[in-house]
Amino acid sequence: MEISKILTADILDIVFEGKNKAYGAYELRKTYAHRLRLSIAVMSSVVLLLVAGFLFANNNDNLIVKNVTIPDDVHLTDVEQPKEEIVVPPPPEVKQPEVMERRNVNIVVVPDPEVQPQDVIPLNEDQPGK
Repeated sequence: MEISKILTADILDIVFEGKNKAYGAYELRKTYAHRLRLSIAVMSSVVLLLVAGFLFANNNDNLIVKNVTIPDDVHLTDVEQPKEEIVVPPPPEVKQPEVMERRNVNIVVVPDPEVQPQDVIPLNEDQPGK
């Protein structure tokens, strides 16, 4: 860019000198101020419409009936409800599954004749519930 044009050029023209202006970033930055003004105008109008709607919604006094009269020929009487005893059945007995208990055995390698019967670990087929 020539030195005489730098003083009168826009900042975007200086930044995008020698770059592809058709890519889209140049156009977006060039129209940013217009889009910003448009979005602020739209948002402020939406907010004003909401505030006006809330104000007009609260001013509907003519729709509310303030004087309610009860006719004199209405007589209320107490009604006795029949008392029924509530019978709660006892909970059914739940049979607990059989659980085979084993004690913690320290594993010690010994000859077969020296093994105690309580130290023998049962097989999985011998356990209940399998």
